[in-house]
Amino acid sequence: VLEAVSGGDLSIFGSDTAPVVNSTGPGSGESNVPLNRSLEIYFSTAMDKNSVQGSFIIFPPVSGMFIWDDSGTSVIFDPDTDLDPIQFYTVTISTGAKDSDGIAMEVKYDWSFLTGSGIDSTPPMVNSEYPADGSIDVSIGSIISVTFDEPMDQASINAGTFKVDDEYAVNISGSLSYSGNTETFTLDSALSYDTSYTVTVTSGVRDTAGNGLAGDHIWNFTTTATVDVTPPVINIVNPIGGMGDVPITTNITVAYSEPMDKISAESAFTLSDVVLPINGTFSWTGDTMLFNPAGDLKYTTAYTINIGAGAKDISGNSISAPYSSVFTTGVFQLVLVGETDDGMYGGPGDSDWRTKKLDSAKLEDTYWDKTFGNAHQDYPTSSTVDSSGNIYVAGIYDGLTGSGEQVQVTVMPDFSGSLNGRYFIVNFRRDPKDNEESYYVWYNVNGTSSDPDISGMQGIKINISENAPANVVAGMTSDQLNYYDGVSAVWAVDIVAIMMDAFVDVTNASDGDTGFLISTVQQGFGAYDYQWWIKKFDPYGNEVMTNWDKRITVGTEADGVMEDFAPVTVVTDSNNNVYVSGWVWNGVGSFFDWMIKKYDSNGNEITANWNKIFPGNGFWDFPTGMAVDSSNNIYVIGAYHNDPLMEGKEDVDWWIKKFDADGNEDMTNWNKIFDGGFNYIDAPMAVAVDSSDNVYVAGVFADAPAGTPEITDIYTVGDVTGNLGGTYFTLD
Repeated sequence: VLEAVSGGDLSIFGSDTAPVVNSTGPGSGESNVPLNRSLEIYFSTAMDKNSVQGSFIIFPPVSGMFIWDDSGTSVIFDPDTDLDPIQFYTVTISTGAKDSDGIAMEVKYDWSFLTGSGIDSTPPMVNSEYPADGSIDVSIGSIISVTFDEPMDQASINAGTFKVDDEYAVNISGSLSYSGNTETFTLDSALSYDTSYTVTVTSGVRDTAGNGLAGDHIWNFTTTATVDVTPPVINIVNPIGGMGDVPITTNITVAYSEPMDKISAESAFTLSDVVLPINGTFSWTGDTMLFNPAGDLKYTTAYTINIGAGAKDISGNSISAPYSSVFTTGVFQLVLVGETDDGMYGGPGDSDWRTKKLDSAKLEDTYWDKTFGNAHQDYPTSSTVDSSGNIYVAGIYDGLTGSGEQVQVTVMPDFSGSLNGRYFIVNFRRDPKDNEESYYVWYNVNGTSSDPDISGMQGIKINISENAPANVVAGMTSDQLNYYDGVSAVWAVDIVAIMMDAFVDVTNASDGDTGFLISTVQQGFGAYDYQWWIKKFDPYGNEVMTNWDKRITVGTEADGVMEDFAPVTVVTDSNNNVYVSGWVWNGVGSFFDWMIKKYDSNGNEITANWNKIFPGNGFWDFPTGMAVDSSNNIYVIGAYHNDPLMEGKEDVDWWIKKFDADGNEDMTNWNKIFDGGFNYIDAPMAVAVDSSDNVYVAGVFADAPAGTPEITDIYTVGDVTGNLGGTYFTLD
């Protein structure tokens, strides 16, 4: 079965010039850098924030937070603690960093600096103001700004530290933004004509080292007495009219020639497809309005931008002419993963990984037709795409190089415990023609054997993709239940084909008179050496081998065979960290357990508070899905086997856990276990998080005890004589 990996559109629009780093602070080669210094990076254009943060590397490693200016052209990295004294640091922005149009940096940028032994205690200073102190004839729609001599802490820039009052001490309302070292105040409405205004920047505004101004900074200006009658002009709208292959995640920007009345400008703007207007939210940077659609746009769809004459500047002048343009989004890009039986890495019947990429017209990018595997059973189980378009695939790697068989021998005494009765040995093998075949051999107590007449028997088809243990009933084919006396069938009952998705519990039964015995035997999957396997590809299908192509083994059985069966799900957060969950063999007595691992985008495992194993309460506990919310909290769902004494109970319940990005588990409101009320299989199968961070989990609940028929019928099987008065059993 093929699984969709990514709906991400890899097309780009706008300028095809790759972004670069213009400058940094501290500068490259700078020495005696204060230990409480933040790092600043200035780009040539507005950047995609998540891709930059995921491409940021500092060595030695330092934890901290990113603070972006409103234009998206610069970012501050604020360390959580002071830097180390007399230490060389190297910072790298890799080519995974992209601008807001999705264009990646062509060359990585790195620089180094040397710290000193002290901290920065020098207060910041104001370099300039606009309008300048003492200005007259200032436009009533003028912006008001102040520029500092160093980068400032954006959290300190607010209405409490920047105030504008008229000559009657009436406070003027507006919005603040910060870019570079400049703080800008944009008016909500026009100032009054021929009026004096006072601007105050208080000592509460701080630099990135936490130093405040030495005192309040105050200046004055006076507005013009001449009435403004000049209409505003639309300088540029992006995407521009006629543009194609626009990403479905794009925002719309409208740059005006002067300050606008925001309410009228937003009301005059519409974005629509051929059917309906598109909902979204507005934000402003200076004289530029940004419209962020409520969700992704549709693929291969024409969208119309309209700006009506109702858009006005803050003096009440309408735009000189309405605006209308059309752009078209790009085609859908789909990456598929699945298993192939082409024998590329082994003989017939061996499974390998396979990836494919298709667009919405089903045109295939043949570069993505990749196959990976060893000479045995390898298959992917999950995949995801990060915000930079990199694709991660997780699955099973079988370390064995041959497709050999494993014989599972189970001695089944009759009801009295005597070995004088008949018993079965089942050999499950992979058949190159039929893929899976259950092959039954009859053995007598003395060790001699004979093959029953099994011509035409195809065996029970085992749904291996479910990864769940199953019991096989001796003598069962895909359409009959047969009893053998060791040579030929004595009787046969027609049944419907049964898919063994989970345990089928067939208990020992005997009628006491004939020694008739039907019993469960253990299915043997063959000699496997399962390991986790994780791969990474860039958006263009090139495999990232550095620090990836991981194979992971945690536990082994007593015979030394690896049994870390499968990584079930892989997801990424907004910082492009990678989370993988699956089930592992965790020692005799614990059997299969949950395991959750975390990696950064460069493949380095984050073991602090991660690399978690949860043993559950029974034979097999395993996760089935993961999801990430907007705060990078991780939700993991799976099976909780409530069988502490390992008695073979099928009491499986839902298990839901929540962790923050640092691996701390929320035990107060989460760590939920849901029981359907019957000692049977309840299993969550999928989890999703919506835009409001609500969590949805879907799965299976058993609404009747084990043994109660639900989908399939009850099959009543007579004893060896065919008499229904004897002992019988049922399958559900």
